[in-house]
Amino acid sequence: MTNVSANVLPGYRHLDLSILRSFVLIADGRSFGETAVIMDRSPSAITLQIQKLECFLGARLLNRSGRAISLTKAGEALLADARMLLDANDRMLATFSDRLLKIAPSMETSSANY
Repeated sequence: MTNVSANVLPGYRHLDLSILRSFVLIADGRSFGETAVIMDRSPSAITLQIQKLECFLGARLLNRSGRAISLTKAGEALLADARMLLDANDRMLATFSDRLLKIAPSMETSSANY
């Protein structure tokens, strides 16, 4: 399958929202284990997601000292924008879910007539 966006917009890159959501959960004080349960992944998968995000952005986002985790300056900078993106995503999904719920009964009625 061809990535159409990459063909239309040379140099196009995007952030994976599920990885951003994992980052925000950890930034909010969740452990990697708790984040893994919430995201339905293994703790090692969450670790790999954070490493992938750090590599993609070219910056260390978290300071890890034993079990203690804190945000770096780059992590702090990312956090506000990550929250904004996730909030926008969640609002869009809620908006269209509400619309689909309103449309669905009429669709069921019209399809029943066929």
